[in-house]
Amino acid sequence: MLKVGFDIRPALFDYAGIHRYVRELGVALTQLDDGPFLEMFAPAWRGERKIPAALVANRHRMNKGFLPVRAMKLFNRLPGLDSGRYPATRYVFHSTDFTFSALRSLPTLLTMHDAPLSVPSPL
Repeated sequence: MLKVGFDIRPALFDYAGIHRYVRELGVALTQLDDGPFLEMFAPAWRGERKIPAALVANRHRMNKGFLPVRAMKLFNRLPGLDSGRYPATRYVFHSTDFTFSALRSLPTLLTMHDAPLSVPSPL
């Protein structure tokens, strides 16, 4: 089974916008019959009461971080401490928000939200 690191952090803070997208995507991925196993990760764990109730129990694991994202970025600069190495080995990491630390040890997928389109102005 494919293991995917998943940044669940945005879903733990609010119920609208990006937060809702991340929450619903995590739930949908755990409900797929042949979907991946999600290693959900959130540095600076807050909002524990907002963990999505519909997550399938044997299709994910919550990993609670101990540092805020800004501190993780500094921590990840140390050799061998890239956040892609913990909490568990994964094949890819899905960063669901622009503030997550850069990962050097595995491929990363980043979802961009609300990116403005560059539209040429009429002459």
